[in-house]
Amino acid sequence: MRTEVSNLGVLPIEAFDAGLDSHHAALASESSGLLAGVAQRLDESLSTPGDISAELSSAAEALRTTIRDVAAPTRIAAELRQVLDPIALGIDDPEAFNALVGVFERYDVYFGTKRLMDPDAQSMLVQTLETASVVLADIACCMMESNEIRSVVDGFAAVTESLCDRVSADSPVAQSVQPSAAAPESDLKSTVLRRWRLGHHAFNLFTTFATRELRLAYASEDEEQAIRHLHLATRCLRATTSAMWYAEASPRNVYANWIRPSMVEASGKDSGFSGTDNLEFRWFRFAEDALMSSLTARFDGVEVWSNGLYAAVWGFVETRHLDLEHHALLAEKVVGQEPSLLAIRRQEQSTRNSSTVVSAVQALRMLTKRVIDVKAELQ
Repeated sequence: MRTEVSNLGVLPIEAFDAGLDSHHAALASESSGLLAGVAQRLDESLSTPGDISAELSSAAEALRTTIRDVAAPTRIAAELRQVLDPIALGIDDPEAFNALVGVFERYDVYFGTKRLMDPDAQSMLVQTLETASVVLADIACCMMESNEIRSVVDGFAAVTESLCDRVSADSPVAQSVQPSAAAPESDLKSTVLRRWRLGHHAFNLFTTFATRELRLAYASEDEEQAIRHLHLATRCLRATTSAMWYAEASPRNVYANWIRPSMVEASGKDSGFSGTDNLEFRWFRFAEDALMSSLTARFDGVEVWSNGLYAAVWGFVETRHLDLEHHALLAEKVVGQEPSLLAIRRQEQSTRNSSTVVSAVQALRMLTKRVIDVKAELQ
């Protein structure tokens, strides 16, 4: 299995410089329709595990067929130290910046991320179809709640719908590319670790597009366009939640015995990796923090927003609230009341001698309070 599915781009994506030619726009539209149809059937008619598995396997095969008609764009590898801007990351200390980039680099190696320069819509289409085909094929044979499966599928539909916005009749059509064939899994451990990494590939793809749609929303001069971008961002955000249910679709002892130790080994420190080591999620947080102030300045105050804009913003914030609640459940599922890797790291770095470390569940509840405060401002 080609698990090195690229997470394209290293800077916040506001828009792609080169859009899709008419051929690839049609493929994106066709894929979006296919995925939206699967999501709708998961909502309305697919009720047994066998039905769901068959539907997902069929969709994965259809996407693999589509990939054969997608041209392979030129991809230029990116070195994080050369392209990341410390100011954009809010860091003014060169030593701290170098240490942070080192964490990002180890994180990318562990999850099989290939960083690229200047992604365009065609690169993102390749990324989306490759990731969707392998993830849906694997979800077809793992244990997940049906609504979470639907949200993953809808997330891929939202990404391809977003790509349909970028159409350029002048974009050249390059030679087609054939994806790598799947390799047989040797044992349960390799299956679990592969799923853990693929789940993060899906998470990062959805996060990248949620960030992009948020930036397009608060940069839009047209309220209807801002509302549409917010709806797409919300669908992508909801899909990130389900991507983590997929990544962690294994028993607690499997996470404790295989996944967590593998991150500790790859990170080079006892505290392993945490969500703050994910560069895509950092860009999302920046865009999320800018959302309210930017929209308020552009479309007057919250009190005079139209019903449509208010509903779109509320839907996004409510989905973020739900996302954090889900993550608290995920944390309890895999580590119980133990501290998170981030909490362990902060204790290691602290100069104070304290035996109290906040549990992962409690830390997520504290983050949830921030979103609840934002909701209170909206009401």
